[in-house]
Amino acid sequence: MVTATEFARLHSIFLSILGNELGSFPPVPEAVEEIMNRQGDAAATPIPDEMGAWLDLLDMAISPQRLRNYGQRQRLEEPAIVSLLRYWVAKAPHTPADRDKVDWLATYLFRMREEESNRPTGWAKSELLEILKGIPSPSLSQNTQLALAELPSLIQDITDLQTLNQITDTHLLAKGRTLKKQVGEEYFHPTVLAAIVNYNLMLGKRFEELMKQALDQTHSLRASQELRETFSEEELVWDDYHTATHALQQLSDLSRAKPLETESPAVIQETALDPHLMRLGIDSTREASKLQGRIKELASHLRANPAITSIRICGKPLSLEDWESQSFQSLSWQRESGLRGEIIEAISRAIGFILRIEEELYAYQNKKSLGDQWRKHLDSLFYLLCEGLRHKANLLRLSLIARKSKSPEMAQHLTLTAKKLETSLAKVSDLF
Repeated sequence: MVTATEFARLHSIFLSILGNELGSFPPVPEAVEEIMNRQGDAAATPIPDEMGAWLDLLDMAISPQRLRNYGQRQRLEEPAIVSLLRYWVAKAPHTPADRDKVDWLATYLFRMREEESNRPTGWAKSELLEILKGIPSPSLSQNTQLALAELPSLIQDITDLQTLNQITDTHLLAKGRTLKKQVGEEYFHPTVLAAIVNYNLMLGKRFEELMKQALDQTHSLRASQELRETFSEEELVWDDYHTATHALQQLSDLSRAKPLETESPAVIQETALDPHLMRLGIDSTREASKLQGRIKELASHLRANPAITSIRICGKPLSLEDWESQSFQSLSWQRESGLRGEIIEAISRAIGFILRIEEELYAYQNKKSLGDQWRKHLDSLFYLLCEGLRHKANLLRLSLIARKSKSPEMAQHLTLTAKKLETSLAKVSDLF
């Protein structure tokens, strides 16, 4: 039950948030004024149920975006944050907007604490238990426990990100949203909320680093006017990264289109664009760019971390053989001549196909029930199937040449990588 003191505090906060954007607020009912003016013992008594409905009405007018705008521009103090968290967590039943508000507000609180103490938050369960003391929190269901078990691998994927393109191409944001929805009403449990805050803080830090890197990169483009017309940098920085999907994709595409001259991305074999795919409405140029971008990103990552023997794709590990990792590390601007150079590119390209297939399969499976959002991922998979089959044939051709050139070990390497690619292609083939 909400006491008169708690009511007055929440009412004041709600009016501040709404008044910040509305400029003024309608007159407050006399019954509300009476509750807010209570003193002493009267202030500690619960308010009538109908007055709780007045708070609910104000709450409905505060969208998650409006809350974020206020918090980012006015700065919410910790007592106000605690009151709001307790109010939204204790509500029953909850709405999707309540989850979004608690998601942002809890993360905001611990990010603010990090800035003040200059120390990472770590696991915030004990702090959240203290904040939410007195609010019932029953044992977690098995479904929620399984969902939480997926978060460590997702956080590892976030840590491994090297460019903003990987956030949009690997659909990590979508996977995070799916996990949050999967826990349902138990989202508001202190244990779940602590795990979500940890995920949000890790993603937020990496996101901001990669976004700054992408913005710096696009600032060097000649088409700076195009950049300014496409989106507002200030809006991107202030907005919640979960809600800025379209702007992120535009920024990602711009930073991918023309990389800085100071980088050393790998030389990648151009894709032979299929006019049949174009007639089906599949943008081969865009798909080829995504494929090449992933190969370049992985080459850069493996050059910086040569001891890596596996990479994670949408939470799943993909083992890399020694010759596959070495092929990526050998890619450079200056294409190596001869059979060896062709083999290096072919092996790297095969792994690139596998990466893209797994990413698009994950996105397709998660969006099958969301209108027609799955269609673009199915188009990408059809492109990857067609081009991947061609590339598998090229790997086997190179294997035959290597064998005839007295390089049986290299021939075997090419054959094994071709089989790995074939396994991924079989998953896509089953869809058509």
